[in-house]
Amino acid sequence: MKKPFLCLSVSILLLLSTSAASQDLGADKKTLIRELLVIMDIKKNADAIRNALSVQIEKDVSAMLNRIIGQDTKLTKQEREELQQKVGENARKSRERFNRLFSERVNYPQLVEEVCYEVYDKYYTLDELRDLIAFYKTPVGQKTIRIMPDLFAESMAKTNERLQPRLEPLIKEIVEEETKAIQESLPKRTPAATTPKTQNKRQPK
Repeated sequence: MKKPFLCLSVSILLLLSTSAASQDLGADKKTLIRELLVIMDIKKNADAIRNALSVQIEKDVSAMLNRIIGQDTKLTKQEREELQQKVGENARKSRERFNRLFSERVNYPQLVEEVCYEVYDKYYTLDELRDLIAFYKTPVGQKTIRIMPDLFAESMAKTNERLQPRLEPLIKEIVEEETKAIQESLPKRTPAATTPKTQNKRQPK
């Protein structure tokens, strides 16, 4: 199976265009896609993957900020420790608040399902959909569905672990270049003219 996770990958990356409601799906194809989504337990897995993604982003951002703080020679040891602690606390609170608001305002499983109808209709024929359904009914297919969230989270974590040391110098370089460009674009201030102070000379008596 070359593309067993095509739908979820597209959904996680939010590559949305139009909803499935606007697609002219044939009855047979729509029935097959619906059966496939039920077998894959798409709604449950979509939420699990979103949560894993949220946790991983929090870890990655915190780790990157902590390394930047740790390399700042202008800070004292106590200042570094205090900043790193605040980074962790703020990242956790932000993630928790984001997840709460997201759950309240966005029906993510429903969104994923709508995207799946469109994407599977675009990339799979009727026979290929039948093959996918047959695969996910096998023991290997069921295991694939069961471990999908963990597989996604661990793959992303290991990728980021290898990628971050290469990204940080790039980010630092870009930030420094942009900062310098902004500073150079600002109008240069001319120093205010100073009038020489006149010294009071004593008159001879």
